[in-house]
Amino acid sequence: MLGLFDGSQWLVYFPEHMDTQRALWFVQDALDVNALRDNAVALAVGAGFQDFKTCEAFLSAFPAVFIALADREFVEVVSNALAEFVPSVPVLLPAEQAFRDHANIREVLAAGGREAVDRLLIGAVERPAAGFLDLAAVERKSPEDMPSVLSGIQELDRVIGGFYPGELSVWTGKRDGGKSTLLGQLLLEALDQGFPVCAYSGELPTWRFKHWISLQAAGPGNVVERKDRASGKTFYTVPQMIQRRLDEWWAGRFWLYDNRLANDDGSILRIFEYAVRRYGCCVFLVDNLMTARLAASERDFYRAQGAFTGRLVELPSGTRFMCILWPTPGKPTVSGPWTPMTLAAAAKLPTARTMHFRSSVSLGLRQRKPVLRRCSGS
Repeated sequence: MLGLFDGSQWLVYFPEHMDTQRALWFVQDALDVNALRDNAVALAVGAGFQDFKTCEAFLSAFPAVFIALADREFVEVVSNALAEFVPSVPVLLPAEQAFRDHANIREVLAAGGREAVDRLLIGAVERPAAGFLDLAAVERKSPEDMPSVLSGIQELDRVIGGFYPGELSVWTGKRDGGKSTLLGQLLLEALDQGFPVCAYSGELPTWRFKHWISLQAAGPGNVVERKDRASGKTFYTVPQMIQRRLDEWWAGRFWLYDNRLANDDGSILRIFEYAVRRYGCCVFLVDNLMTARLAASERDFYRAQGAFTGRLVELPSGTRFMCILWPTPGKPTVSGPWTPMTLAAAAKLPTARTMHFRSSVSLGLRQRKPVLRRCSGS
């Protein structure tokens, strides 16, 4: 056929029997092609499914590809290959019992002639295209019925309704404004609601992170004040008895990335994926990415953070809630100010929930009850 891409190096077919107004039939082998002829095609000897990509111009010239195979497993293999290498081509799958007891097109022809072959299309089902949804078929969900992690701060929960599965939240605010403290409280609230958590702290060594989160979990009534004799600085600490009770409460449910190891993006993501698979962690905190060694030049550093975030939300499927702390709002880059929305764009995310944090007092953070009271039963 004039104008049709020549795919004869990878496919077996009769060019003079091709009609691009009708569906192309992918059959078992060259013998089936010879028997059917009209719009029949098969892989050539030595060719592989990856060659579908090379033949995309040929395959896409037809309105659809009908997989005329009796073996259901082979139908699935070919269907997946077409979806991977030529995703723009509609694929038709034969009905479950379309071939009956016949093993291939040749047997169908021998038993019932061309009419029997044409009947194979009756009941054929189109394979849904990956990434393409009919809005009418999208499952309806009610936010009020979905599992979510509440922040424990009434004003905030009333506005956002909590943190939902698979959701990315980007927090910004001024330096030393209390962002880390607030998000630490969110982790504790998640634990209190039965959700395992995992955190990466780019600022605090592991011992200091535990000291910091223990103070928050214990509450002001369960800490003691100590003064350093040399410097005169006042320190606060959790008594050993209370610390033991806290350790019992979060053991096996609160996981921390060991930042004494490599702080590169690949290591962080591998540990997070392990936390999902092994311990069912579903709430993640990244605080903050400025200290992570991302695979990028200084010029592209912020876009590398966006790419890391995109990979983070692709963690294994399941119930996942994301809280991402972004270091400073409006940080200038070579392409302009860096904002939560540009983070979402760089991460190739459809959207990101953004929180610009002003102060803990305005959100009622100080009104939160200590976790210790609820976990101890006292």
